[in-house]
Amino acid sequence: MRTHRIVAWLLGVGLYGFVAGCGGGSSSSPAGTQPTEAPTRGGPGDSPLPPELAKGRAVFEKQDCGNCHKIHGTAIKGKKGMMGPDLGTVGLDRSHTAAWIADHIKDPQSHKAMSKMPKYKDKISDEDLKDLSNYLASLK
Repeated sequence: MRTHRIVAWLLGVGLYGFVAGCGGGSSSSPAGTQPTEAPTRGGPGDSPLPPELAKGRAVFEKQDCGNCHKIHGTAIKGKKGMMGPDLGTVGLDRSHTAAWIADHIKDPQSHKAMSKMPKYKDKISDEDLKDLSNYLASLK
């Protein structure tokens, strides 16, 4: 089942690239720059995030989660995202609800004893944690 979703996503990315390449005109960004649109889920061709999820994306950036994690293979705001797993599909796992993700962020070792991720229970506000976990749970 997951393979079908990955293939469908890859086909969608390819179609988007073809359509975007055929569009020409002034909507494309100069080489080496990023468009200044509303934040997206992170994958090519994704639509802008609804405001409630954009808040979580902003927390992801504010907390420097991109130092260790990528979203759909994309590093966030110039970060490398090399140590932790790519979180672009974390919401596909039905057990990874927003509540599960919030618990994991607060104390990663409670879910995976050997996790190298630091505990954030004293480093993030409850509101930011809620926004971040809702955003991450939406990633599919």
